[in-house]
Amino acid sequence: MVREGSIRNGGDHLEIDDPKIRSFFDELDERGWLCIGYGTKPDTDAVGILTLGGDLGYLSKIDPTPAFCCNSHFFEMDLFDNDSPYDLFGVPYGLIVKDGIVSQPPLNNREAFVVDLDGNPRISRPELKEMEISIQGKLFKHGRNCEIFRRPETRTTPVSDGLDVMVVGDEVVAFHRGGGVKVPMGGFVLHTAEELQMVPTPVVYHGFEDCMFGIQVGSSAVKDGVVMEGFESPFYNIYDKEAVPFPPTLYPLDYAKDRAPRMAICSDADGNPVIIWAEGPSKLGYRFGEESCGASLLELGKYCRSIGLVNALNMDGGGSSEIFIDGKLTMHVSDRYMDGSDAERPVPMGLMIR
Repeated sequence: MVREGSIRNGGDHLEIDDPKIRSFFDELDERGWLCIGYGTKPDTDAVGILTLGGDLGYLSKIDPTPAFCCNSHFFEMDLFDNDSPYDLFGVPYGLIVKDGIVSQPPLNNREAFVVDLDGNPRISRPELKEMEISIQGKLFKHGRNCEIFRRPETRTTPVSDGLDVMVVGDEVVAFHRGGGVKVPMGGFVLHTAEELQMVPTPVVYHGFEDCMFGIQVGSSAVKDGVVMEGFESPFYNIYDKEAVPFPPTLYPLDYAKDRAPRMAICSDADGNPVIIWAEGPSKLGYRFGEESCGASLLELGKYCRSIGLVNALNMDGGGSSEIFIDGKLTMHVSDRYMDGSDAERPVPMGLMIR
């Protein structure tokens, strides 16, 4: 509607032609679910609408306070991450497993740090298409009774008979018949000829029952004792106009040279878990000799290997790199206020040690 001109910038209010949409916006505003900001873009008619996920929050506000907490997963955080109607700003993505239960499926052919029930850690590349998925009591598997579409393989499902089931996290967010729908950035589409009730539905993933813990972020910096020399997981380059977009949309950076705040989840030769982090400079400007300049992914891998780590998986870096110990910010973040103090960034997912 913005593109069509039926929602416009009125200077200090939104001009909305459709009375039903106007009523919808008014109700959101009354409930406190709508925030409208008016900027000073050269194009004064510009309007941008961004939908926010309900999981965004501050790690410092977790109650009860964990002994250790850090941001873990990538999440949708740019306007171009909202590429489909099923995407929300702040939605985390990538495998999450705890005690055999999968709350987020593996996506985008990226690597994961997993620990089996015996406590043995490893870096693997889980495959969604090899898993069985339960929806409304029916068991689905790619190539058997359904087809799975995900990014970066597919941006829009083909037009066809049958039912498209849009899945984000562990729930169905939409149904559509006939194909031709955009694949969620932080999810996938399951296409099937089976009949399902078009109601809100939980999703259960099978295949990680022997897994105590698992997170999928990437790329790996060290795998089986070998330092990685480049990206082992695919990432989307926003400057490649032919590529199918999928988060994080600001990758790939120069693997060997581009420094930033970094965090990695690792294991040593005895299988003990280790968290490594490198502070980075303020986004307002690097103060030479006064603060860390961060690390490249290659530098991160070399350092991890130099202290005897066997596996190391890069977690979310940049301004999302935040570490709290006993509730106190221990790692200076790159988002800063004008006085140089830390500006904590809201994130949707935290890795906690109680």
